[in-house]
Amino acid sequence: MATALFSQPHSSSSGQRKLVAGSLAEFKAGRLYRDGETNWVMPDNRRGVCYVKREDDGILQFAWKEKKPSGEIDELIVFPGDVHLERVKQSSGRVYVLKFQSSSQRLFFWMQDSDASKDEAVVREMNLVLNGGEDEEDEEDEEEEEDEDEE
Repeated sequence: MATALFSQPHSSSSGQRKLVAGSLAEFKAGRLYRDGETNWVMPDNRRGVCYVKREDDGILQFAWKEKKPSGEIDELIVFPGDVHLERVKQSSGRVYVLKFQSSSQRLFFWMQDSDASKDEAVVREMNLVLNGGEDEEDEEDEEEEEDEDEE
């Protein structure tokens, strides 16, 4: 019986290689930290990846992991509908914020993928996963379809 000497890279449904095994959604990202006095954000220059995984007990986990093999990992338990990823409109760069509905907590990230044209799709996918399979745009589309059906 033949077996592979090396594990195969994990792939997403789109066929792209997964950066984190078992992730439901992910993107290359650096972190930014807010200066409490000025509200400006300062970059952490380390390369990393943000991802969402479902634990064995069904709980969703959002994490940022430094790309180094022994790198730091920041993990948070998230609940569907409590978090939303969006672009920071006040920034000219590719800065995004993860907002929590249940608190004033905000986590800032900057996209590190070289192809900026993927940002919108990445954010849409993250929000779908973070909100249990539906995001606000999908709900609005469904409401519009229901309204059309009633007519």
